[in-house]
Amino acid sequence: MSRNNKQAVYGLSRNESQGNRPGEDSEHRLRQIPLPDISQVARYLPLIAAILAPLSTLLNIPAMTERWYFLDGVSQPDPPASLALSITGLILNVIANALLLLRFSTVTRRWTSLATRLSLLSWLGTTIVGITNLIIFGALTRNSQGHEYSEGFWSAVVSLADAGVISIALLIHYFGAFGDEDYANSEEVEIRMQGRQFMLSFTAFIIIIGFQALAFSQLEGWNYLNSIYFSIQTALTIGYGDLLPTNTAAKILVFVFSVLTISQLGNEIALIIAFLSTHATHRRDRWRKRYEGAMHREANEKRPHANLMEEMALISKINMREETMSHVYDLFWSALSLTVFWVVGAALFHVMEGWSYGNAVYAVMVLSLTIGFGDFAPVTAAGRVFFIVYALMAVPVVTSFVVQTITGLLSTFSARRARRDQYRRMRVDAPEAFKPHSVYISSAHDDYQELRDKLLNASADQLHIENAGETGTEETEEEAKQERDERQISQRYDAAEALAERDMGDDSNGDQPPGSRTFERRELELGLIRQLMDLTVRLEAEARELLLECMEHSIARTLLLADRNVQIRDVKAIRGDDANILQIWRGINDESNSPEIPSEGPYSKLAKVRRYRNTFAEILVVGAILQRLDGPEMNLFERWRMRDRAEVAEEQAKYARQVQQDLEKIVDQQFNGLTAKLFRRKAKSIQEHDSLESA
Repeated sequence: MSRNNKQAVYGLSRNESQGNRPGEDSEHRLRQIPLPDISQVARYLPLIAAILAPLSTLLNIPAMTERWYFLDGVSQPDPPASLALSITGLILNVIANALLLLRFSTVTRRWTSLATRLSLLSWLGTTIVGITNLIIFGALTRNSQGHEYSEGFWSAVVSLADAGVISIALLIHYFGAFGDEDYANSEEVEIRMQGRQFMLSFTAFIIIIGFQALAFSQLEGWNYLNSIYFSIQTALTIGYGDLLPTNTAAKILVFVFSVLTISQLGNEIALIIAFLSTHATHRRDRWRKRYEGAMHREANEKRPHANLMEEMALISKINMREETMSHVYDLFWSALSLTVFWVVGAALFHVMEGWSYGNAVYAVMVLSLTIGFGDFAPVTAAGRVFFIVYALMAVPVVTSFVVQTITGLLSTFSARRARRDQYRRMRVDAPEAFKPHSVYISSAHDDYQELRDKLLNASADQLHIENAGETGTEETEEEAKQERDERQISQRYDAAEALAERDMGDDSNGDQPPGSRTFERRELELGLIRQLMDLTVRLEAEARELLLECMEHSIARTLLLADRNVQIRDVKAIRGDDANILQIWRGINDESNSPEIPSEGPYSKLAKVRRYRNTFAEILVVGAILQRLDGPEMNLFERWRMRDRAEVAEEQAKYARQVQQDLEKIVDQQFNGLTAKLFRRKAKSIQEHDSLESA
């Protein structure tokens, strides 16, 4: 087969006989509309509970240990009944936390279901006890002139609000998404694992804060709430300077606890970033799946015979669109959340601390960015309790905004430019990898043409790509269908005849002399079958190698890698060191198989993809030979179509122009002066040499 004829074969496109059914586009557009689903939101609500639960327990401690009221500046003892309710609430809170952690940690359906129900009941009990305590001993008593709420009361209020949010979240999840039938759902399993990570990490952080507050309350004589306030400042590196360690032991402990809390807080931020990134990736994948179908249909209608480069451009356009939409979506909601967070926080500090609203906005911005000038720091009991919660909330809110803006938008746009430059270089350095599927099929036909001729043993019926290309475009659909039907009937007859020959016994087969046509044909078939099996094994090994290289470190990748390693040991034990198979399994690149593509650096995957495509093309050609396919049936099985010479010439000229443009861009960006002239001259000589070879 000549070079021109090889290039006259083109890659698989959509079957032209397949048209859109009436109403299909409208149905697809309806499927594009994302309908709200409360169950999807409810599934993630336990994660909010996992983050808030330890903080509720921490604030319950000063609510129980600190007094609730001042009368004319003098601290007043709490009634025994109020103290009993505070102790009961703290016990229920600890139990609810333990059950919530058990809910995320259990691996059996029965215990998960039981822990979920008991945890919900415990949080509801905590909320009811807290409401009772605040109503009876907060709102209905000691509200005369001269009474003033102290740190203990505001700690109880915030702890109750925290428990109430957790109870509402768990209630919505229980009635909106909880069910035994969803226990083994992959999304549910992922949420449980994520909740366990969140809760363990944040619980460890709160425990460290609790012990730090206990230590400084004893060393510095502060009350427990002020010690928590100081500990949160230290962990978030705000450092207002309103509370300072004054003795040697306290100064030493500042260093110890700072290292522990800052490192644990960094772990929290890493978990939040990973969760946001994973969630954004899943959402982008869902959007792309909804969008790419419509894009491909539109592209097929405009140009049903697009080439490989155009298809790559379409896929790249789809990915960039969905990536941009996802980042804009995340940026919008993150910016909105941050704005609401600042506006509401400033309003509350304005009321609690008496700052002007402008100064309050300035104060919350300084707090959120952990600058901590110290010119506006909370001094009231309510302000310091609110600061503890607000400062801890600032971490995920600001982290979300920073991640979506900096690592999202900026890095994405810079990565796009790098990918475009890399794509231009790869097309220049490794043009062999970007050849269409049809070229690989054509090359395989050249390699197996002699075997095909021998197997068919009829020169008049031999396959010639050139003749098929000239007559295939003129053949009508009715004639092609009639020819396929006749060929299928003939193949069934041949198969029945071969089955009858086998039933006569092996002796009849042995009667064929080694030099007969039947014997030769069977030997050729057996050789092709062996070749097909070898190619199949090679394809599996190459596909596994690509999959391992593209997968992230996970249980699935470990399983795939371990399975390959066990197979390597078994092959060595049975057959010894089979160099060919082991080279494939170990991912050793055979330079003789891919001379045009470098096998190291950023081109490694490209070389592996090229070898995978080449092996797959050989499998299709060998399979078509064994089935004795010809004409449209062979084209369909081998996944290519015919093109006329004018279309081939146009495509070659277009590809040459694109390569020349890529070369010019690389030269303009990387070289100048004499180096650029030498580079252009060398590129021109290579192109002229390729043109002479094509001619």
